[in-house]
Amino acid sequence: MILLGLTLVILHVHGVVSETFSNQYFCPDYHPQRTLDLDQLMGSWYIIEIIHHKQDERMVHGSITLRVCPQIYIGRESRSDLRLIWKEPSATFYYKIRLDNMNNPGSWVSSGPHNESSTASSYFTHFTGTIQVMKAVGNHMALTFCTTQNDRSLFSVLLAREKRLTKLEVRGVNNMLQRRGLEPLLTKYTCGGCRNNILVLRLTGKIVTWHRIIGANISLKDISGDIGSQQSSQQ
Repeated sequence: MILLGLTLVILHVHGVVSETFSNQYFCPDYHPQRTLDLDQLMGSWYIIEIIHHKQDERMVHGSITLRVCPQIYIGRESRSDLRLIWKEPSATFYYKIRLDNMNNPGSWVSSGPHNESSTASSYFTHFTGTIQVMKAVGNHMALTFCTTQNDRSLFSVLLAREKRLTKLEVRGVNNMLQRRGLEPLLTKYTCGGCRNNILVLRLTGKIVTWHRIIGANISLKDISGDIGSQQSSQQ
């Protein structure tokens, strides 16, 4: 009876532990840049592209151009603590970032927003997870955000000091992300990038009338061009 009782207890504990781990998600190591001068990353950056990597049936596949120009500001609080401010027309979010390993300065941890100013409900307010600095050079940088919550979202942002990057620079970042296993699902061009790409290149069965740009709901009026004019020009 004692052995049976112990067996039942062990099976119960094993089931609880298995269920707990199945409900958690651990962000992979995408091999962020290991040699960084963090001071060179401080200041304001324009978001040129937002690249979604994780499959989401609610999301169109392809790319769109949005009439917005969000910004990210990075500041230093201490040797191992940073602050990140994500600013859009309808929302501003403030995040505290922690560097757990100074020998790997390209790997950051965010526990979520500590305060916010928003006129609309936002997906980005729920961000908790890791931020990996995939590339950081003089005038541009690529960050990959991975959430550890149930939605398990995965996306990258291409940042630049100015509102423009050359096609060669953009292509170089996109190729690097794909080599790290970060295949693009949906790319959102912002700050006037890729103006010739007026609307979605590929749709998955239906047209989406509302879109979210990490941090704000974006309607079709925020997309450069319209469906009718795009279709007419192709006929």
